[in-house]
Amino acid sequence: MTAVHNLRRSLRMYFPNLRTERHGGSRATPSIIKITTSSGQPMMSLYVKSAASKHGSQGHFWGINENQIRSLNSKPLPWWLVLLMGSAERCYLSSGDKVYQLMEARTLSYQDSRHEHKIHEDQISGKWQKYPTFVDLFEALRLPKG
Repeated sequence: MTAVHNLRRSLRMYFPNLRTERHGGSRATPSIIKITTSSGQPMMSLYVKSAASKHGSQGHFWGINENQIRSLNSKPLPWWLVLLMGSAERCYLSSGDKVYQLMEARTLSYQDSRHEHKIHEDQISGKWQKYPTFVDLFEALRLPKG
């Protein structure tokens, strides 16, 4: 089971009145989770990425797709980037606005062939909030208790 799947499963377990679905219709990606109320009212989207591996002294790193970010940013629904650290529940969280600003400023390394920006842990450690468990993450997102 992937860390993204574990996060989705935990969301459903802790918040049975919320619905999660893949964002994007027929071209849905499991990395983007759209959260709605039980009545179908959209609340937010989460762009969830698992760490690729440890990279020397920089710790974990993640690849985030520019097209996905632009798509999320073009919609009125608020979105958050969740960076998972391995198979555990530890993660970083950032608002979509902050991620989009980093991308536009070109402060992240970029792999043109994949349209992907790399975020290294040393770039965000101490700047982005780090959560030890999914429950802590859910509280930070202010999801309504079911």
